[in-house]
Amino acid sequence: MLIVSQDRTKITQNIEIWITELYENIKCEKTLFYIKNSSGTLGQYTTVKRAKEILQEIFIAYGNMEMLKIPRIQINEFIPSEKLIQNIVYQMPEE
Repeated sequence: MLIVSQDRTKITQNIEIWITELYENIKCEKTLFYIKNSSGTLGQYTTVKRAKEILQEIFIAYGNMEMLKIPRIQINEFIPSEKLIQNIVYQMPEE
């Protein structure tokens, strides 16, 4: 599975992803939650809840891709083709 970064400048196949918290602007006390992997930032979100939702979407997409590798499962009977294509290349949402 490929993952396209939020700013559409990076593509990665690395599945090790984590959420980090960074205080971007101490005066405004604005906290951003970054989704990162070993190649850098894939996306940034204003709440940890949203960052976790994105990780959940990636987890589901990755699981669907892994199911394609099981010969006896006809995943296309459960998931439409256009949805499978979205799982092959996951694009990080803007917000």
